[in-house]
Amino acid sequence: MERTIFIFVYTMTALGRQAPASLLQQANFPFDTGLPDQNAKVFQVMEESPNGTEVHGVSEFLQRAVNFGQDVYKSASDLDLSFQLLGAQGGLTNALHLDPHSGKLTVVGRIDREALCTKYPDKASSSLTIDANSYQQQYANPFSYISAPTEECVKKLEIIATLSSGSRQPEMKKITLSLSIDDINDNSPQWPQPVRTTGIGREQQLPVIELQVLESPRNPNVHVPQQARLQLPGAHDPDAGLNGRVTYRISPVLGENQYLHSVDASTQPLPFILEEETSGTLELVSTTNMDFEKQPLYEMYLIASDSGNPPLTSTALVKVHLIDVNDESPVFEHEVFYPPSGAISEKTVPGTLILNLSAADADASPANNRLRYVMLPNPAATKYFIVHPDGRISLRQWLDYETMPSGAIQIPNSQHPADTNQVRKQFVFRVQAVDSAPAPYERKGEATVVVPVIDENDEAPVINPRFFGPPELTNHGVLGVVTENAVAPVRLAYIQVRDPDFNGKDKVSCQLTDTTNFSLVPVRSINLADLAYTTGEHDDSNNDYMLTLLIQPDRERTPVLQVRIKCLDTVGNSNEQTLRIRVLDVNDEVPTFTKPIYRFRLSENTDSDSTLPVRAPNGSLVPVGHRVGKVVAHDNDLGENAHIIYRLAPDRLEITPANTVENHTFLHGTDSSIRNTFTYSSSVIEQKPTVEDLFRIDEQTGVLYALKSFDAENVAVFRLNVLAVDQAKESAALTGTAEVEIRITDVNDWPPVFYKTNVTSDDETSHTAAHSAPVEYVSNYVFHVRENKPPYWLVGRIAAVDPDIGQRGASDISTTGVQHSQISLQLAGDSEPELRKTFSVHSTSGYLRTRVSLDREKQAVYVFNVVACDTGNEAGQERSATATVTVFVELLRHFRIMVIRCFSQLTGDRNRSKALWRASDTTDYALQDA
Repeated sequence: MERTIFIFVYTMTALGRQAPASLLQQANFPFDTGLPDQNAKVFQVMEESPNGTEVHGVSEFLQRAVNFGQDVYKSASDLDLSFQLLGAQGGLTNALHLDPHSGKLTVVGRIDREALCTKYPDKASSSLTIDANSYQQQYANPFSYISAPTEECVKKLEIIATLSSGSRQPEMKKITLSLSIDDINDNSPQWPQPVRTTGIGREQQLPVIELQVLESPRNPNVHVPQQARLQLPGAHDPDAGLNGRVTYRISPVLGENQYLHSVDASTQPLPFILEEETSGTLELVSTTNMDFEKQPLYEMYLIASDSGNPPLTSTALVKVHLIDVNDESPVFEHEVFYPPSGAISEKTVPGTLILNLSAADADASPANNRLRYVMLPNPAATKYFIVHPDGRISLRQWLDYETMPSGAIQIPNSQHPADTNQVRKQFVFRVQAVDSAPAPYERKGEATVVVPVIDENDEAPVINPRFFGPPELTNHGVLGVVTENAVAPVRLAYIQVRDPDFNGKDKVSCQLTDTTNFSLVPVRSINLADLAYTTGEHDDSNNDYMLTLLIQPDRERTPVLQVRIKCLDTVGNSNEQTLRIRVLDVNDEVPTFTKPIYRFRLSENTDSDSTLPVRAPNGSLVPVGHRVGKVVAHDNDLGENAHIIYRLAPDRLEITPANTVENHTFLHGTDSSIRNTFTYSSSVIEQKPTVEDLFRIDEQTGVLYALKSFDAENVAVFRLNVLAVDQAKESAALTGTAEVEIRITDVNDWPPVFYKTNVTSDDETSHTAAHSAPVEYVSNYVFHVRENKPPYWLVGRIAAVDPDIGQRGASDISTTGVQHSQISLQLAGDSEPELRKTFSVHSTSGYLRTRVSLDREKQAVYVFNVVACDTGNEAGQERSATATVTVFVELLRHFRIMVIRCFSQLTGDRNRSKALWRASDTTDYALQDA
């Protein structure tokens, strides 16, 4: 069986409370709804209708609206028609009940029109206190709804109609209708919920509206409107029509026990009126000038009433806070403030409270009458005092009366015990009292603070010496000087002593720590005529002294004189000062060499040439020379008096010739590779050299140079004097002298030289001849020996000497008469072995002996070479010479041998010579290139 189901849907919120039954009216006003399937109806119900109230006309409308138009349903006897209200979760549907069979719509819950159709925020606001400004921003025009057209509150309902018959499928149809909710005056005008107790009843709470306004100015220069206009927030009445039209009035707050609405505004006039602008804003307008100092707060009630019958009323508490205008300047209690004791001591401890400032501000508001204190700019006072914001003035640091500026001034109308004419020094500065108004509206008051300072005897005496002497040396009396060797006693300084306390009138006594070398005498006890100075009874010079030196100063012993002076005042304050006096130098010290005799060694053959000559003291250019050594002198004087110039004494040059071998004329042919060599000859008087020809000395450094090359075989020692001359300008120069000994040291530049001895095979001891015998230098020896002599027979003696001084050696010491070192003699290395078996030469004595007995018949003549070697200073520097030895073996018969003198000539090569030998027999022997 087919069934048709109709569904009725609506959406609505319901919230409210029961209204009296007498206020409910029933009406049935059908309207076309314009539904496509059926003409819709508008039904009316009054808000706050009691439960069980039927909405008339709904049942009939639903019965007529169900028209399925099929004959099969009209003839069926088992038709089942039911109605169902849609939107069961909505607020309005919860307050209505639809009978499913009859379609009757009744009220079963509270219907609140304002909850279902509200246009404003919910009355259950969370605001605490109404602020006029914030409220006006939220509700730009709280009265705009009064003049707006009345709006209906109409809600749509949807109903499902279901028709079923037997086994047929149910048939459904949705029916829509409108429900108009009529308003009643059930809401009073409201502000946000109250949050504080007003004091008018224990149970009553009112919203509070806080307003602020500037007090009426009394100063015409302050630009504030005379009539203040304050905007008030309006109350909201959600009712419609006249029920929602709100009017206002204000009422004064009287007492806690008076009923709020029984107050008559005419008996308690308020300095405000209410004005409503055409724009709908509500303003509170002041009618009189308001003075914060008289009444800082105004309280009143703002009563809002709607136009219902009867009208409903709400009340808010309005608080108008006057803002204090800063129209009063601070006034100090005194024009001039002094310390309570009249003055403070210069010994006052830092941090001590000096005085308290006090001022008052006539402004009543704490925002304007709180004062802080400051010091006006004053460098001197700021250094020593602190002005605290609360008016305390304390000492910042220690005072010093003597260094304070003199600031005594006359304060008008001052009766303070501290008479400014009696106090020499005091601090005077200005202070300000500044109120607490914000900048730039703060006001200030000024006063003068005078802090006299009492001088205490707490200062030590001040010692001020003024030294005598040239201004350029004493720095105009600041530095002490005295000339060396000045005749004692010497006045050094004029000592001024002052005690800063009591303007220098305190008596001072002084004494010295050294009374042996110095004296300190008061000026008043000195012969004033000598000083050309007069003093009075109270003259400051009563504390002045004269410092005198009692000994003759010696700068070299004590370059700076020191003495300590100690002064005390009458209470024991003391001061000490060390006076230093510089002793000016006088050229009284002779330059002194570090040694009385300087001994230097100079190697022979030293080349003194130089490509860069230097200028000698006489102006001539001389070679740099070879460095001999350095002399050093000191002068204990100072400055130019101690500046030393070195010179050579021109009047002394001693030359000691070398102790050479006898008949040494061959030594004059020295090595030609050495240029500029000096040769000394004692026989040539007119050619005697000067010291400047041979040596020079650097005048600044004292380094001695040789200008010539010397031969140790020619000169042994030079002796000369050096001078050290100071450069005094104020007096005669002083000169110191020292002796210099220059010893020429030998180098191994000569080979040994052979010389003839008188030792023969006939007389082995004849070599001890007299020393006066002339020495004959040879390069060849000829000996005769008889045959058949036993082995080790003396053939003769070979002797050599070294011309070098340091290396001189000989095989016969007694022959030359000088100390010689050893010369080694030996057969030449190229000698045949047979010869070495026949002859031997002693290495030091030079004795030539036979090793075997000679036989003339086997060999009559032997010719061989003998080598003489010296001992050089260093390895590899040895020199040698070779001589040719001829030995004739004679028969045992007697015969005469004549030895012809050997003519020897040494050439530039000292190792080569030529000799010619002749014998008495018929045989001539010639030796060449021996």
